[in-house]
Amino acid sequence: MNNLNHIAIIMDGNNRWAKNTNSTSSFTGHTEGLKQARTIIEYCAKIKLNYLSLFVFSTENWSRPKTEITFLMKLLDNSVQKELPLLIKNNIQLHLIGDLAPLPKKTKDSLLAVVKKSKQCTGLRLILAINYGGRLDITQACQSYIKEQVSKIIEKDNGSLSKKLLTISDNLNEKKLNNFMYSSIAPDPDLIIRTSGETRLSNFYLWSSAYSEIMWTDKLWPDFQPKDLQNCINDFKNKQRRFGSRA
Repeated sequence: MNNLNHIAIIMDGNNRWAKNTNSTSSFTGHTEGLKQARTIIEYCAKIKLNYLSLFVFSTENWSRPKTEITFLMKLLDNSVQKELPLLIKNNIQLHLIGDLAPLPKKTKDSLLAVVKKSKQCTGLRLILAINYGGRLDITQACQSYIKEQVSKIIEKDNGSLSKKLLTISDNLNEKKLNNFMYSSIAPDPDLIIRTSGETRLSNFYLWSSAYSEIMWTDKLWPDFQPKDLQNCINDFKNKQRRFGSRA
């Protein structure tokens, strides 16, 4: 079972790239990283991949310097509007996962506008994880499930509310909880790639990465080329994926 349906990428190493190239601004790496994201997105559309997830901004990234966060939000705002023609040209449908509430209104509105305008596209599903964290995803899924169940019970209550509330946890299983996850927007990623030599998931897709193949590359994100992605794909095809069973 080595069908490659969904690739997820942790785009790491922008700041280190800027330092290594003696850039006058550490933010140069983010700009170059954006250019590389465009190249990789186009390549994934070309090879007819179904889903591509990019880890854009994590729930932990709010701890970065305020100037960097402001720059990233403006970059996101400007780029998503400029890239709409690229999405339409390549038949790419944009999706967002994460808690968008804390984002600046202008940035959030720009993102949602492009999501709406690309709905007609039927090719690659591009998923941007913004203010996303795996732990947040699991927590909000539990909260959403409980809210839904309590709401149903209250509507139909005939005096035995407390007894019915006790059945909520008993009725919960993996399949039901998955339906409430941000990540349920796509099948579990078959392949997760992290650039820059770091070997951790950093709170990305904790739930849906249970049986993902994970590959690490020393290349910094702005240096990660389509040929590097293809090498990862080739390695993936040579993997034996058993999902807990015998070969």
